[in-house]
Amino acid sequence: MNTISVKILKRFPNWVSVLRINKAIQGIMTIFILLMTFLCLNTETLWATDHSGTISGNTTWYAADNPHNIVGDMTVQSGATLTLEAGVTVQFDAFKNITFYGALTAVGVPDTGIVLTRSGTSDWGKLYFTGGSSNGTLDYCTIEYGGYAIQTAGDFGGTLSLSHCIIQNSTLGVYVTGSPGLVSVYACTLQNNDTGINSLAATVYLSSTTFKSNTSYGFFADWVAPILLDSNNVFESNGIGIRVKTAASCSLAAGAIVRDNTSGGIQFLSCSNVMVDNITLTGNGGNYGAIHMEDTGEFVLGSGNIIGGVGQENSWPLVIGAGAYPSAGSLIPTSGNTNNDIRVYSGYSAKSGTWRKFTDLDYIVSSTPTFYSGGELTIEDGVIVKLQGFQSINILGTLTAAGTPGNGIVFTRDGATDWGNLNFIDSGSGGRLDYCTVEHGGYAIETQGGFADTLSLSHCTVENNSLGVYVNAAGGFVSITSCTLQTNRRGLEAHTGTLGLENTVVIDNTEYGLFLTGPVSLSLGSQLSEWNDIYDNGGGSDGRQLRNGSLDTYAPYVYWGTVIGSEIEATIWDKDDDVSLGSVCYAPWSNAAHDQATGLWMTAELENGAKSNSGDIYLEWTEYCGEHGLDHYVVYRSTEAETKGDSLAGITNNWYLDMGAAGIVDTNYFYTAELVDSLGNRFESNQAGEFDSDLVNHPK
Repeated sequence: MNTISVKILKRFPNWVSVLRINKAIQGIMTIFILLMTFLCLNTETLWATDHSGTISGNTTWYAADNPHNIVGDMTVQSGATLTLEAGVTVQFDAFKNITFYGALTAVGVPDTGIVLTRSGTSDWGKLYFTGGSSNGTLDYCTIEYGGYAIQTAGDFGGTLSLSHCIIQNSTLGVYVTGSPGLVSVYACTLQNNDTGINSLAATVYLSSTTFKSNTSYGFFADWVAPILLDSNNVFESNGIGIRVKTAASCSLAAGAIVRDNTSGGIQFLSCSNVMVDNITLTGNGGNYGAIHMEDTGEFVLGSGNIIGGVGQENSWPLVIGAGAYPSAGSLIPTSGNTNNDIRVYSGYSAKSGTWRKFTDLDYIVSSTPTFYSGGELTIEDGVIVKLQGFQSINILGTLTAAGTPGNGIVFTRDGATDWGNLNFIDSGSGGRLDYCTVEHGGYAIETQGGFADTLSLSHCTVENNSLGVYVNAAGGFVSITSCTLQTNRRGLEAHTGTLGLENTVVIDNTEYGLFLTGPVSLSLGSQLSEWNDIYDNGGGSDGRQLRNGSLDTYAPYVYWGTVIGSEIEATIWDKDDDVSLGSVCYAPWSNAAHDQATGLWMTAELENGAKSNSGDIYLEWTEYCGEHGLDHYVVYRSTEAETKGDSLAGITNNWYLDMGAAGIVDTNYFYTAELVDSLGNRFESNQAGEFDSDLVNHPK
């Protein structure tokens, strides 16, 4: 008897699967089958093959049995192979997976590919390769609408080969997780996924493959960079083309085209030994431009790169975060991109390195980077750092900006809005700024929080800031030597801490020269050669050269814009003006040429208030508030101007009466007082006498 096999509709699972029918009644059965087919088509029920459960032996799915519906999770056991014939369509119910401990062979041909897709409107799960003996070969396949559509597990030890495949509309097209196995992708297109390939601690070999229009990333890797086997890989119109994080010995040098990615072309984060060469990068936009490096240490950009061009501009040729430093030989274009500078964009790092001087390239800080304790940022002589509005550089490690007299380093604003500060904020933070210009900042140079090291400024010009230097850390020491603090709102403001000024000019600041509040220990030199200039601050208002804090301040050898003691007193705001403040002891003070220290200021008056032959001359000088304390004064009288003459007395009070001196006819007297402190140091006053303003109209 001849037989035929009839596949029963899935709508009627209780029918007997195969009927053995006598040839004589085949006509009747044919009519019956046609009728049932008509009924099924009108109730939207199609021929189908449902799959779920476990495959333990070699199994082939045929195109004639399409569609193959995955209605439950499946497992292909070790030693078994699931083969998909060319032309097969596999439809997955929502979130369903096939796990391979064995192998998958899905080999289509150019005109008859294999499709793996969803059965409805909800995405399916994944093809999951796990175990040391699992393998997969997919050729001319379209894989779409999956979750992590193709995934290898951490223990994957076989080979996954994808060629001529289209992987699209999935969350992750391919997800390779920590596997020791081999994953190769050849002549594939990964498009319209969130991420084309996500590789976690696994090596992926790429050749002639296109990553296109993936929302977040074309290729996303942690721990291991992709291996480019040829120059025909294309990363275009993704969020970011290639992103690699925490990988060692990263090299992209075989060539690739990275173009028109909306947020950035190539990105390396927390990697080491990075080299990029022979890559064409054009039209990449967003915050990261053509190339973004962060926390990579020193990296190399080779001469074989093409970065930008007319009509193909990237937003930036290079963007660096904290801890990323282009090597001295790196080639960075100065034209052909929308912004032709090096952008500094955020980041956190403890890696040390140098911002080098590249001809016609400035460093534009558009988002605050932070340099952690243990790391040192060195800025090379000649570099210009431009910070955008309110942005800062946070130093928890060390900043070394060592310029030279002929060049120097500049910190300034980018645009019309002032930037924030160079912010030293940790117990391990410190720095050195030599021959730097710091301008148009907020609290331009600031110590705060746990700062406990040393910040040294020398030969710097700090100008046009809100606060030139702001000290708000109880620990550490701020040293300012041979600097100019000018045209700021306040040249220096300190709330707590210890600081010293030497050979520094504080002038033309609109509110205050030095503004201290709280327990601030301020040193202003210990000898004439350590002079400072503090004058013309606060628009001429009283008390604006120095506003003292709660501690007494010894402020000798300062030129205050005058050498008249009473005028100096008026420029200082201290305990005499507010009992909650400490006293400022400003003697001895310097003259403008810094070649004479005047410890006292003397005035000479007639005791009787008018000229007479029997009149006395009354001498008085400002009281001394020296660091080492008064021992005594010595009064000298001479008959010649600018000559000290003979001593008249040694006394401890700050006045002397030369009785009858005014009555000595035809003899002019000139007086000097000298202070002697407890260490034997001597400081002279100015000379007063017959040429004094009170006596000059009455020469003898």
